[in-house]
Amino acid sequence: MKAPLCHLLIHFSPGENAVVPPFTSKVSKTILIQLLGDASLLSGLREPGGILRKPLVVSPVLKGGKPLFKVAGQDGFLVLRAGTRYSFKVSAIGEQAVGQVLSALMSCLSDNPDLKLFNTSISILGVDVILRDMAELGLPDAGAYRVVFRTPTMLQFPRPWRWRFKKVRYCLLPHPHLIVWSLARHWNSLAPLSLRLDAWKLSCYANYALVEVDYDLKPVTAIYEKPASGPRGFVGWALFEHRKGNEKLDRRLRTLLDYANYVGVGKSRSIGFGMVSVEPIT
Repeated sequence: MKAPLCHLLIHFSPGENAVVPPFTSKVSKTILIQLLGDASLLSGLREPGGILRKPLVVSPVLKGGKPLFKVAGQDGFLVLRAGTRYSFKVSAIGEQAVGQVLSALMSCLSDNPDLKLFNTSISILGVDVILRDMAELGLPDAGAYRVVFRTPTMLQFPRPWRWRFKKVRYCLLPHPHLIVWSLARHWNSLAPLSLRLDAWKLSCYANYALVEVDYDLKPVTAIYEKPASGPRGFVGWALFEHRKGNEKLDRRLRTLLDYANYVGVGKSRSIGFGMVSVEPIT
């Protein structure tokens, strides 16, 4: 396997009720750091030349498959209940990251670790592992694809090369160009040289190959830090008709759409924003 991608679903249960932060990927990271032994992988891998790669993506806590987070306007606290089964997802990309994660997990879990979460202890109930090669990723060929945006998604416009706007420009709609641009840039930052894609060409092609035909979207402001404010994004779903124009480019689009199931889309995906599910519609 030349370019491994490892996807983990870690199940756990708290010993006592625990009040948790409003965006629960902080809980996932707290548990993962204890399982790995340190936070070095979460901080990123520094390569020669100073380039920082972030090969780990961590989801918020899931209950029954649904991510737990609060948005502006919601009252009360998020509480993880004692004895209840929760889970979170972790994706590791690249040989070094996958090797470190699997080695650390096998070593740690075999010792039945005593893990802490704020004011309580937690028990690891199990770990589901999916191991794939990036070169083999790709959704089946279909006439349409449905994308579900499960956590607030923030799609960033490419920085202009002529004008010097200080503020970053985000889009509150799932524009195909921005989705594919985000995925291709993330893919290229972690894939070996032989698998890298032409991000600009693919994102321009997506404008015509992926056509919005239906959607149900809602803009939300996630609560991430105190005071109660945070990034503005959108949740919901969108249906894209797939209009085929070039076999090679269509195949690469399907690769990126499959990749999105493991790493999400848009800004701050490493901490659980932009979590998506993509499925073919026949």
